[in-house]
Amino acid sequence: MESNNHTEENYIWVLWWQGEENAPPLVKACIKSIRKNCGDANVIILDKDNYSEWVYISENLAEKFKTGYFSVTHFSDIIRANILFQRGGLWLDSTIYLTSDIPKEIFEREFYSLKGADINDKSIANRRWTSFLIGGRAGNEVCKCLSIAFENYWSKHNRLVAYLLVDFCLDAIYDKNIIARNLIDKLPYYEYGIFDMASILKNDFDMADIADFGTFNKLSWKEDYSSGTSADTLYKKILLANDIEVTQNSNNVRSENKLRRKLRSFFRHFKNLFNFGFIKEFGFGISLSEFFKSCFRTSNSKFAIKITKKYNNKIKKYINNQNILG
Repeated sequence: MESNNHTEENYIWVLWWQGEENAPPLVKACIKSIRKNCGDANVIILDKDNYSEWVYISENLAEKFKTGYFSVTHFSDIIRANILFQRGGLWLDSTIYLTSDIPKEIFEREFYSLKGADINDKSIANRRWTSFLIGGRAGNEVCKCLSIAFENYWSKHNRLVAYLLVDFCLDAIYDKNIIARNLIDKLPYYEYGIFDMASILKNDFDMADIADFGTFNKLSWKEDYSSGTSADTLYKKILLANDIEVTQNSNNVRSENKLRRKLRSFFRHFKNLFNFGFIKEFGFGISLSEFFKSCFRTSNSKFAIKITKKYNNKIKKYINNQNILG
């Protein structure tokens, strides 16, 4: 663990639950890029063994995680809300790749997130923030409300009403808390497509052009980018630039026929449609809406957007009725 010689807002938080040494190659490259471009910030890599040294999580939330009511992914949402409220700093998902220094003014803001980034039109965030890159000063209103929202939600529930609960909570905060809304509205627009780099990782690429991307780039470790014989792909060059060995299927991702993957996903969601525990807690309307939304989650057609917006409205109404902000 790195020593702390910095102000409390000058942290960068990254989490890989199994520990950095056990991370996939692309995650290791992303972490190295963060260290190279962090300026004078203190980069802390959180994992299952050290997170409790840095952040207090209530017994209720910690116990529900241990019992299996929600996954590591959703526990990381709880950790980020609380650690940013308690200590301040900037939370970067472990798949954020940096191409240049983080602007110092980010750490000077009361609250920060990427606004206007290239996010799917179907997202409840609606380009107002990105939960995978979020930060601010200790005690800021947005993260304070987010930590309260998680605490109140899980005091009433034993299952997720929506996978992106963090974004629905932020949406409720935006609607109901004028201080938080003003902090979000004042965010500058991020002019770069944050997913552009991910879309060409398998393409041959001249690293002299890496500066054409923005500072922040959201990648994914869940796909095998190492297949093929070319040594000039952006993926392989990123690994080599960070002294990481390139091996076949080095992200440990199983290749699978796209049609087979879609069919498997469809049947999984169809099975979830008859999850009687979910229906009992949230109602058949939300269950049915979630099923149709999941069937069209990879489509950007007008019909898919309409289906997803109806789903978002149902979840939004449910969250508002729960009064999770107290």
